[in-house]
Amino acid sequence: MVSGVARLRHDAVGLVERRSEGLLIDGSARRPPRRSLGRNELTRAHAAPSLVVTPPVAPPVTAAAAAARWQACVRSASYAGVQAALREGWAPINSTDGTGYTALMRGCVSGQLLNLLLDSPECDVNTTGAADRTTALLLAARYRSARTVHSLLQRRAVLSRDGQGATALHKAAGNSDTTVLQLLMLYRAEPYARDRAGRCPLMSALLQGNASAASVLLEMQHDCIRQRQPR
Repeated sequence: MVSGVARLRHDAVGLVERRSEGLLIDGSARRPPRRSLGRNELTRAHAAPSLVVTPPVAPPVTAAAAAARWQACVRSASYAGVQAALREGWAPINSTDGTGYTALMRGCVSGQLLNLLLDSPECDVNTTGAADRTTALLLAARYRSARTVHSLLQRRAVLSRDGQGATALHKAAGNSDTTVLQLLMLYRAEPYARDRAGRCPLMSALLQGNASAASVLLEMQHDCIRQRQPR
């Protein structure tokens, strides 16, 4: 009885060993051995998975195409488009549109994209193609805050005149921010300068009904008179 049990146990162990060696239960042939991989196959098997890189949008090929695309971004005030053009290095930042305005000049009227443009070292604050010879500083003196005017002056904006002989002070006479007038005086703007019509900045402020600007300009003129009087 014991020998029969031992024999059954011996047969079961043998069956497990045969199965572990790859034999089938019904005693069929051994499974074919696994084929070893060649060197090239191992290289491909262990190679890092390739990354799919989306190529960047190609910049315009010609200068004309770049200018057209740039002006389109500026007209639509596309911050992302202007930023990408500056970052990729193809932006003709000092080019002018059909009216002779640069992107910076447009920004000095609308107030859009100004910081982005002024942060670019390639931006020339004195470039203009306007028929009336207006500049970014003249436009900023009329429409923007003292902060923008100060940024332009720090970038060496020239205190020039437009085609009518108006100075930055003439333009600032219509600005509600009277700090612009005071800032321009610090940069030696001339309060007595007259345009081609013979108007000084004080007269321009009065004609535009800007009482606060007229008050500041009047005080500036008094200061100039006191400084010129002999002691």
